Amino acid sequence: MKSNYRIILFVVLIGLVLFTKFYMALPHKARNLHTGTQQTDTNHTAPAAPAPIGTNGVHQSIIEPNVALIYTKHARCRMECRHISEADIREVLREGYVNEAKSKPEPGKCPAYAIEDNRNSDGVRLRIVFAKCDHEVKVVTCIDRDDEFPCDCK
Repeated sequence: MKSNYRIILFVVLIGLVLFTKFYMALPHKARNLHTGTQQTDTNHTAPAAPAPIGTNGVHQSIIEPNVALIYTKHARCRMECRHISEADIREVLREGYVNEAKSKPEPGKCPAYAIEDNRNSDGVRLRIVFAKCDHEVKVVTCIDRDDEFPCDCK
């Protein structure tokens, strides 16, 4: 009888360890840790959590997240090589910030904006370069800021 309890206890402990390991491997959004407010008790509510801090400290608002995008041949090649999807690109537009040091908003030309996110839903830090021309927005290139990939994009 004691042997059955030990087996049950062992199985439950293994289950808890596996659950905790899986749960902690999820990106913070999937774990619902970034909810905007944090409650410390029933009488007090902490102020809203700050937006992810980028080089300029605010979410980008230069390019609408749902705008029609034109993908350059180079961008498509980089996306394939680096396993970046169109959904990842949209997530960067929704959640990202402009890296002003990597952007080139030159007047008279199609300004280029490097938009980054701190961590996407897959746990990857991306930088996507967009060219915002008169009536179109082009995806110029896609960069995984953590990993190098041997791409052969010409």
